[in-house]
Amino acid sequence: MAPEVEAGRLLRVLPEWIGPPQDLNALFPRELVPSPKLQAFLNYLKTQLRFGDIA
Repeated sequence: MAPEVEAGRLLRVLPEWIGPPQDLNALFPRELVPSPKLQAFLNYLKTQLRFGDIA
């Protein structure tokens, strides 16, 4: 969507509105050592989705 927003084809209608918190779970086997790809994805989620507390 970024190209559409940058080109002015998409506009945020209610910029001050923030929706209610949503749960998001990342599940993987307990015995699995997170691969670098999985760890990078989890780090991405933390930064891009603005989570307060991730366990």
